[in-house]
Amino acid sequence: MTNASPLHALEQSKKFEGQFVGVAGPFSNWPPKLPSIILNKQTAAGTIQVTAMPASTLIVATRQHSTILKHVETCPLKGPDKSPFVLSIRWQGSEIGVWVNGSCAASTDTQQETETSIEWHAPVDANPILSLHKDNESSREARKKDLLTLKIRANRLPASTDHMINKLQSARLQLADQIASVQRGQIHHDTALAARLRALICHMNNGYPLLQRLAGAFDLPLIVYAVPPSPEPKDLITAAQLIIDQHVAPSATYSVDAAMDLDFWLNAEKAHCNGSAYSNNAIIRAYADTEAAHYDEGIEPLVASLKEMSVVNPHGSPMMALHTFLLNVAKSVMPLCDQVLAAARTR
Repeated sequence: MTNASPLHALEQSKKFEGQFVGVAGPFSNWPPKLPSIILNKQTAAGTIQVTAMPASTLIVATRQHSTILKHVETCPLKGPDKSPFVLSIRWQGSEIGVWVNGSCAASTDTQQETETSIEWHAPVDANPILSLHKDNESSREARKKDLLTLKIRANRLPASTDHMINKLQSARLQLADQIASVQRGQIHHDTALAARLRALICHMNNGYPLLQRLAGAFDLPLIVYAVPPSPEPKDLITAAQLIIDQHVAPSATYSVDAAMDLDFWLNAEKAHCNGSAYSNNAIIRAYADTEAAHYDEGIEPLVASLKEMSVVNPHGSPMMALHTFLLNVAKSVMPLCDQVLAAARTR
């Protein structure tokens, strides 16, 4: 089955018209051996569904109730190492147009010129990848310096390093349980997973969180792998209601992956929603602060958009696109916890 991460939500009117712009993939298998749904967006006005096909094509279909309004199949798509690509879909009633990396892959408009095949090359030699070593070292140094400025709040007892290590051990065990629960389809554990990630890695106003604080104490790098940040085409940002890059991994998986420090990744703006930019740190906080906590009765627009998009996990269970993101983050954080705990045992 294709393990895809469709990364961008779409806007539609009551007449079911709108636009989707986003990054599809990366994929564990491309083309898939069997037809595999990679996007299923349901709204009050209708549904848009994208299916990856064994012929290296995508079938895009719009539905209202149980009736298919229209469907189109793209030309063959070919990229290196199952790499992600920019997918844009526009629809209005029974009309559909599909673009991949800016080239038209399918259209119901007979006047629209379409490609017979689309092929692209991963930017493995792009400058952002080459420059990340400096950014990674800067993040590592910042954690060390933070220890020198750390202040204990009034009326609080100082916590020993051993106390912090015990807290990290407990957090790691909880994180493992929450990952397993969500993957089994017990989706109600998603708020616990988000809250655990917030406490463990998310930046607050009062300094670094637990994992980064201990990494600073032991002068350790915290490396994850993801697509390097790069400016999205401005026309894509303004056209889409939501853009989010869900891919992050504990090791290099695709040729476009780059090693980056966890704090660098957290600060990278990888989501745009209704004209606002969100860092990865803010994405996690947005869900944990509004869904995992009960102090704010309002709904974060980013969270509302992500909750409307469903994907299928490797076990065949439906889940929100946001769950894929949270699971990817959690699986990337687990080895970092082990790395810090191993350093603690040998200090």
